[in-house]
Amino acid sequence: MVRKSSAVSAKLRPILGQAKAKLLPKLKALSPAIKAMFQRPAIGRNRPKPGQSITILTEAGDKRNYWQASDAGMMQLDDPLAGSVILTFSDQDACLPVSKKLSHRQINTLARSELGPNLRLVNDQKGVGMVFGTGAERVGEHALPMVSGLLLLTHLLKHHKLWPQKDAGPRVVGFAFGNDQDRLLVLYLYDGGTLSLLQVTPRTPETRSAIENYIKTVNKERPGLSSKGLRADDPDRIVLFEASEIQAILQTLRPYPTEGNWYGVPQSMVLHYARLAALGTLMLSMGYAGTQYVRLQASVFEKSSLEARAQSAKESLAQMIRQSPSGFIALGSVTPIDLSLAKARAVYRAPGRVVLVSSLDQISLSSILDIPAGVSWGMSAGIAEQLSAVAPDQCSRQTVDTNTSISQLTVSYVCTQPNSDLAGLFSAGR
Repeated sequence: MVRKSSAVSAKLRPILGQAKAKLLPKLKALSPAIKAMFQRPAIGRNRPKPGQSITILTEAGDKRNYWQASDAGMMQLDDPLAGSVILTFSDQDACLPVSKKLSHRQINTLARSELGPNLRLVNDQKGVGMVFGTGAERVGEHALPMVSGLLLLTHLLKHHKLWPQKDAGPRVVGFAFGNDQDRLLVLYLYDGGTLSLLQVTPRTPETRSAIENYIKTVNKERPGLSSKGLRADDPDRIVLFEASEIQAILQTLRPYPTEGNWYGVPQSMVLHYARLAALGTLMLSMGYAGTQYVRLQASVFEKSSLEARAQSAKESLAQMIRQSPSGFIALGSVTPIDLSLAKARAVYRAPGRVVLVSSLDQISLSSILDIPAGVSWGMSAGIAEQLSAVAPDQCSRQTVDTNTSISQLTVSYVCTQPNSDLAGLFSAGR
């Protein structure tokens, strides 16, 4: 068993060496592409980092402004700060309450029907029970990560145990950036479960008067709120967050994604997994093809070995014939005459004769005994001997016949021929 395994290993070793020599350069050339296929794609944009600078984007209709807030006041910018995160407050930022029982597909369908098509969504279903969205083209305009101000505001309210509070009455909530002399106010109406009616008041030193004007606008938009006592001098109804409270919460939030999703999985990840599946199928196919190649080469090797053995057998047989023709006739004759004659002598009975027919397959013997006229069958010793004769080795008696005049007694025998496969008899290894 060990010898057989060693022989198989010896046969496969050169085949595997040839396959390795052919495939290894090709695999090295494809190595960078294969590594790139296994790398996980960058999804959307990274979360804000601790201490990362913030650019405030305020937008209403076609009017867009970039701001940097500091203790010294507000600084208006032409473009976002390099390496910053954009905190957006715009009438194009939307939010929608969603049930925690809804699937990703149901949320996408609901958001697009309520907020519009071609959106980039941040699903915070488990955190605050909301989904936040804005237009895809708007996200694509900025190379920097863009975080929804509505998302930040809901998490700050939740952090202060004010989200959700549906029975606590309406509030004015938002942000107060800068200082008392140069302040940017971002105000929303909070009714306990939703945020709406955005108003941005830039560079105002009069925070209270700005809030009072906002409340008047809100009461005009929603007359039913005037009876609920929403006043600027009620500190429980006015909740404004400053820049010092933003950083800790901001770094936990997800920016708007740069791509859509499929059942909650980003499209790039779907394509990535599809590539991996295709690559796995390709590797399996290559593995199967490799095993078939090895089997084919092993068959070719085996064929060559058999052809070599057959040639060696032919050469050995030819050499034997040249050296000992008589031995060839005695051992490997197609019809061994000595053997046939010996069997014929074994069945001969005097004063008869034997008819011998020899072929590749068998020897046919017919022992014929002539009965003289006037001789009784029962009185002839030759007849009894002919009938009781035992068949020679490797022979069987077939029939006993007489002619019509009962002057001849014929006993037939059939004998098997020895193996005449000379190539097998004298091949290498026998």
